[in-house]
Amino acid sequence: MAKAIAKCCPQMVQPIVSKLRDSVDSASDSSRVVVAATLAAFMKHCSGQNEDLVESIVNGLLSGLVDSQLAVRKVSVRGLGNVAHAEEEIFARYSNSALAAMMAGLEDVCDFKDEIVFEAMQGLSKLASRASKEQIERLLVNVILRIRPCFEKESGAVRSVAFNLLGSLCRFGTEQSFYDQIHHCLVPVLLHVYDEVEEVRTVIFNLALPSVIVVLFLQAASFTLSEFSKVINDAKFAEVAEKASQVTNELSYPVFLKEFATVLVSFTQNLDMYALYGSNYCKSTSARIRCNAALFIGYFLGTIPADLRNSISKGLILTGLIAMLKEPEVEVRRCAAQAMAYLYYF
Repeated sequence: MAKAIAKCCPQMVQPIVSKLRDSVDSASDSSRVVVAATLAAFMKHCSGQNEDLVESIVNGLLSGLVDSQLAVRKVSVRGLGNVAHAEEEIFARYSNSALAAMMAGLEDVCDFKDEIVFEAMQGLSKLASRASKEQIERLLVNVILRIRPCFEKESGAVRSVAFNLLGSLCRFGTEQSFYDQIHHCLVPVLLHVYDEVEEVRTVIFNLALPSVIVVLFLQAASFTLSEFSKVINDAKFAEVAEKASQVTNELSYPVFLKEFATVLVSFTQNLDMYALYGSNYCKSTSARIRCNAALFIGYFLGTIPADLRNSISKGLILTGLIAMLKEPEVEVRRCAAQAMAYLYYF
């Protein structure tokens, strides 16, 4: 309804917003949710409105960020993410406030179902498409640290939007600190190339491909891998990353993973970090990801040259694989056994 009013009767937005001010602090939770949802819709379609009206909408949404009701906070974050749809002058004026709101949304301590985090990550992706490099660059490492736990959330939608945001941020990264974070995220991305959810797999592939492909897929783990290749700037990395698009089943994924392991070995300073990340995922709640982690460990450690094997924390990693041999899922045990077969040099 609010969208239709904003589009078809824009002259009605001002009186409606004025009326809604009386309900911003209503004792009724449902009333405050309706106010926030209406303002969020108006924010998305506020082009052509006067500055005072836009300021009133933004202030209403900002006040909703500290509401006691989670639904109000969630819708308010969504609305401030809609600043990305505003005309240039409005975006320039309110984009910093919107970005700050998204960062706050990533930290909501009462968001046990990741509803606000989901909206905040979506909002950041939209805002990043228009924000300046200076605006995003100072937030980069902090954002990545906050979204990394989302890679393992039970919700495929949350995982997908987290990987999509990670890929969207790659074009802003030039500092060494961002480059380091990319390497910290590499193993999670590789393991989710064959995620249980198709949407997550597709985004990860796009992270390693040109922007034209991003438009075609707009999904999650593949998109991230494509964008990583632009930051890492390694020809072999980019070549193998492109093959993520060919991963469609349990037969093609091991082939891709084995080839990628040979690429990762070239980053000698990160070998132990990659191996430990793989080992950590052996405890994932997803049987599919545990299988992927076991295969990764086997292929990766089996590729490490003899003179570099002492840099690996073998005890922790092998303990994890041995524990997987006792799991009830047959496929997990099979992958763990297959991984162990590559470790005879260790």
